[in-house]
Amino acid sequence: MREIEKTGTYRFALRAARYAFERLTHMTNTAVTVAVYDTAKIIPYIAAVEALCQPEEWEDTVKATSEKIGESACPAREEGKGITVNTKKMDSVPEYYDCAENPGYREEVMEKGVTVFYRPPLFGRGKGKTKHSGWECNRASEAAN
Repeated sequence: MREIEKTGTYRFALRAARYAFERLTHMTNTAVTVAVYDTAKIIPYIAAVEALCQPEEWEDTVKATSEKIGESACPAREEGKGITVNTKKMDSVPEYYDCAENPGYREEVMEKGVTVFYRPPLFGRGKGKTKHSGWECNRASEAAN
């Protein structure tokens, strides 16, 4: 069986990602992250995150991890936070961040199968950040009034 790195599809995806990255970095001053995922290689990471977010078996682990890091290890499961499709009144807005910044999502296999093109913003709080995992998370933040 051929490795995906040797396929024309993978090479095409990398070329398209690099092209998009170069265009975006020339047009913006904000952070730019473009990632290409080898779906066969990212399955262990997705499985690890899904396991963390399972309601019964992992409830104690999620709670302990959340207490340790000071935020939810599985933000998608926390009621009342984030924006849900069925909510008419949105009292919070999503704040996007690199999942590697949340220790609850950090896994040894996080970077396997992910090729990331990244440039930090030219201003603001992320200006000095040198790397991005390619995995974007979000958490609720207060809505601007």
